[in-house]
Amino acid sequence: MSGENLNLWSLFKKGDKDAFLKIYHSNYEILYSYGFKISGNSDLTRDVIQEIFADLWEKKSTVADVVHIKAYLLKYLRRALLTKITAEKKSQGLNTNEENLFEVSISPEDLLIKNQISKEQERKILDALAQLSPRQREIIYLKFFDELDYQAIQDITSLNYQSLRNTLHKALQSLRKILAIQIIFFLLIINRL
Repeated sequence: MSGENLNLWSLFKKGDKDAFLKIYHSNYEILYSYGFKISGNSDLTRDVIQEIFADLWEKKSTVADVVHIKAYLLKYLRRALLTKITAEKKSQGLNTNEENLFEVSISPEDLLIKNQISKEQERKILDALAQLSPRQREIIYLKFFDELDYQAIQDITSLNYQSLRNTLHKALQSLRKILAIQIIFFLLIINRL
């Protein structure tokens, strides 16, 4: 954690409203983006973000020191969303397996932000990503779109280091296979013409 962030967190814990607001404003967009990808519900995401910041402010003096503010907040949001989504699904009599709760989706806008790609490439990548498990999409999103390191992703997802690496490796292998098959299929069609 940079010295500035460490100081900001320390000031927040002492009750500095400006430090708290700076933490809120500098992390809101990434929290909203990640939360919406998990919940698919804009209102729920906004509500939960407000709840976690209200909870943080209320418990400011007892909140732990953190190494990465962004990772801490993403984990907090993930846990809070999991609680809300699980309760909602249980009330509806649906499956509450955590692996199936998080349907992280990656949008065309996410791809355009990261790379300038053609519409055809975008469609192929989105189709390939849709074939991954929810956990694999979540890890891909955190690693490549939010550009978090393994420690931060491990903190957010509660996966141990080796499971995280294995899941990411399998996701990337799957993407390579899926995208390679599409390229081969495309070449076969062209050869027939």
